[in-house]
Amino acid sequence: RIGLKTDKYRWEQTNWEIWCYVPVGPETLISDVRCRIGRRRLSLYIFDEKIMDGRLTDNIDMDESSWTLDKHGTDYPQRKEIMITLKKELETQGRHHWPTIVQGEPAMNMKGFGPPVVH
Repeated sequence: RIGLKTDKYRWEQTNWEIWCYVPVGPETLISDVRCRIGRRRLSLYIFDEKIMDGRLTDNIDMDESSWTLDKHGTDYPQRKEIMITLKKELETQGRHHWPTIVQGEPAMNMKGFGPPVVH
């Protein structure tokens, strides 16, 4: 898996999937989250604060993509995070991986990755 950490979230990807993890406060409820996943667009707002909103790097399978609000640990208050799972429509490899989830967000430098592996 390869990925990137920004000031608002961290994300990683494989050839077929992307996972984005957004830490939120322990008081966050599902009703405080607005997440819209489209075939070519993603928006995420928490308490009306924009986390990301824009055109995806490439198309996703909307039926296989989702988001959840998860609790972690046994400490009080519990840590919470939003996890977004995106299923890519087309497999990516090497330098053809997504450099960013949403265009205009911080991007990975893909030059260090090699060409796709051909079997």
